[in-house]
Amino acid sequence: MYIMTNHFYPLSNEDKSMFFGGIQFDNPKNMDEINEIASIIKDANHMCKRPFPEESHQVGEGYITLRSILNDFLENHTSIEQRKKLKFTKNIYKDLARIWVIIRFDETIIGTLDKHKRVSSEFEDNTVMPLNGTIFQSIDFVKSRLSFLDFMCNDSILVSVIFKDEHEVTSHSQMRLFPEMIVRSHKNDGKETKSPVRFYPFNKIIKYYRPIIDLIDKRYDSNEFNFICDALESMKNIYFSNSDLYNVQMISLIEFLLTHKPDYNRFNVEDSITKQFVGKLNLVLYEYYGKFSEMIEKELRFAYAIRSDIAHGDFLDKEKQLNKLAKLYNTKTSESATVEDLYDEVMLTLNGNIESYVRILLELYLRDEHKLSILKKA
Repeated sequence: MYIMTNHFYPLSNEDKSMFFGGIQFDNPKNMDEINEIASIIKDANHMCKRPFPEESHQVGEGYITLRSILNDFLENHTSIEQRKKLKFTKNIYKDLARIWVIIRFDETIIGTLDKHKRVSSEFEDNTVMPLNGTIFQSIDFVKSRLSFLDFMCNDSILVSVIFKDEHEVTSHSQMRLFPEMIVRSHKNDGKETKSPVRFYPFNKIIKYYRPIIDLIDKRYDSNEFNFICDALESMKNIYFSNSDLYNVQMISLIEFLLTHKPDYNRFNVEDSITKQFVGKLNLVLYEYYGKFSEMIEKELRFAYAIRSDIAHGDFLDKEKQLNKLAKLYNTKTSESATVEDLYDEVMLTLNGNIESYVRILLELYLRDEHKLSILKKA
């Protein structure tokens, strides 16, 4: 059983080593798999109104084609030794499929983690999946584990919702993004773009993933880690649709990792948690950056205040929240910009910064769980 990623790359044996108790990056092993994946790639390309031409003879030299994308990628991201081992044909879809990165797993990978199963028969676009419950739960489980990797590596967008069981291949409408995804993944090389999401070729992704995988493998089956994975998967699903809710969920994850329930008889609960949130996270960031930042301390206070406003139903007054952050970020106003536009701009900045703090905190969680436990109890 496998899930398709958004990437192609000829993997080495080291790249194929198992992690998370039975997940494995791989390339297709036989013609049946190559034909299945080639068919999905072709369908995804032709879902668009303007599919990419396959070969230069269809459009003439100088135009971007699937073949030129593949050739450019191999030239820039593989070694001469790797390229010598590749045997290509005149069918570009099969040639892409031969080196497409898939994620193999066995449905038994979910093991005894029954409490982490989320049974469903539909995806977000209400496409009914022709899979039995156990297989779907396995896919769901693997996806949320990989969400941890994606988040820690700057949302590199590893996984498409495309998978195969023993009986059939099922694809998701998300693959309509294929033409843009395939070009940006292998041409932009992880550089900044107008999109808040970065796209990396897989040889760079695996370098980012491997150290994180080694750390995660020590605790991938703990209840706490699985809760974090599920939280990150949920956050990913609302990243583009609701910046307020995304903010609340990130702050809640920080609270989960750093704060403890205060004594109701001794403290103002809201004030106590705010002090824990700002003080403890600021200490973690101070140690990470090696210096104190008054700017970060103010930002953390603003972030938690906005989280409290949203949590208590005061999120409709965007102008009030905008004023809190505009001064901090020196946001320039213009007569043509609406409050909503400016609000979205400062929230994008705030959420982006909080994201980086969450990554730092999660890295501490992976590297020194005992230190984080001492901070939480303090």
